[in-house]
Amino acid sequence: PQFTNLRVAQTIKSWSDTLIEFDVVQGTLYLNPTTLFVTNSEGGREKFDFTLNHQPFPVIPSTLSFQHDDVSVKIAGFNFLASQGIGKVEISNNQTYGAGTVVEQTSINSWTDNEVDFNWDDTGLEGQTFLFVWVTNNLSLKNLSPQNVHVFQP
Repeated sequence: PQFTNLRVAQTIKSWSDTLIEFDVVQGTLYLNPTTLFVTNSEGGREKFDFTLNHQPFPVIPSTLSFQHDDVSVKIAGFNFLASQGIGKVEISNNQTYGAGTVVEQTSINSWTDNEVDFNWDDTGLEGQTFLFVWVTNNLSLKNLSPQNVHVFQP
């Protein structure tokens, strides 16, 4: 498919005569090269082409099985962005985030770039559920991996 005129507004952190600083919010922009248009207060416009380097999503098994009372559930992979902010693990009964019941797992034992270890909090959800791993940085919430998981009755 060809996408044209996709625009995602950016929030400026600082602006001076020599430097404009912002964190890239990609939105639906996944094509390279990407063009940045900067418009000043007088209406002058500059165009800059650049390439977005995408970090791969963590590699996690596609199906994980948990008991309601499991402790020390370990999700192994890579690129869990431990240094980027605060991590969060949530379980939902719907693959589309926010469309179903979402239960945050509050007992995070450890979070590294290669592994997330948490105690399973009883969600009340049964059967097919979805695991969402999030990293919250100073600008936004980043969903790292919606994964299909299965919860077994105790």
